[in-house]
Amino acid sequence: MKYSQVLVIGSIGKIQAFYTNQNKGDLEDINLSSFETAEYLGGTGLTIAATLRKLSSIPVKIWTLLGYDSTLYQRVLATLQIELASEIFQDIKTADGRVINFNRGEQQWLDFGSSVESLDPEINLDNIDSANTLAILSPIYFKTFVKLQKEVIARGIDYIYDAGMLVHLLSDEEVREGIENAKIVVANESEWRLIESRLGINPEMTSANGKPCIRTLSNRGTEVFINGENQFIKSFPTESIDATGAGDNWRGAFLASILSGESFHRAVEIANAVASMSVEYKATFDFPLDQSELNRRLEFIREDSELKFK
Repeated sequence: MKYSQVLVIGSIGKIQAFYTNQNKGDLEDINLSSFETAEYLGGTGLTIAATLRKLSSIPVKIWTLLGYDSTLYQRVLATLQIELASEIFQDIKTADGRVINFNRGEQQWLDFGSSVESLDPEINLDNIDSANTLAILSPIYFKTFVKLQKEVIARGIDYIYDAGMLVHLLSDEEVREGIENAKIVVANESEWRLIESRLGINPEMTSANGKPCIRTLSNRGTEVFINGENQFIKSFPTESIDATGAGDNWRGAFLASILSGESFHRAVEIANAVASMSVEYKATFDFPLDQSELNRRLEFIREDSELKFK
């Protein structure tokens, strides 16, 4: 893929994480005061953009919802060399949220982003070079997502469609429009089931019409659909400490790989390996990405796919 920059559209915020060794279904009464905690920055947009910058030199812009408390976030973006494409919204506080991390990598989000729910922002993408930009549409507050989707399509910007949990909130028409105009469609298995039940659209038929699709399967691996054919690429088995942002790290690594000229399948292998590294730390994007360890995990992932994807 030949682009001169990436536009990441997605959320940003501060996350308070709680940790327990119990299974998700075993807790009847949740007493957060008894849990170990950690606090870090994250959100779909920031995590995708940060991991993309770790693995690629391509210029990255982010469109997100930063409020009056934006000083810390602006400093982090500057350190990561990520350019802010949106304005600072002085009438809101930047999103924050809480998540519980259970045994085996299971999670339960308690809240995220209530401070931005009232915002109905004006969308201005005049600073985006439409012809040479690849965008990724990832979850942000849904009113804003709908506006940005329409604006990206109207300006003819190529994009990866990754509506995530917003699929449950978007109308059938909005989801169909997002998929039909995308270059690549990414969704997890439950989101694809919902899309098929509502619209009769599945990754097999969508890819048969020339649009590559991805179905992520959490820590089990990833399915790639190209020209109607489905290939499974396994993940690297690991002990998850905190799965927050794992999917976003996957997307950042996938983007970096395809933009550097890797094949679709190789890009998924790299993304699977990077995601497996991210869950071993209490953070979203702020985890070590050692090249020798990444290569070791890639060898494991590729051991049964070398013949498939030459």
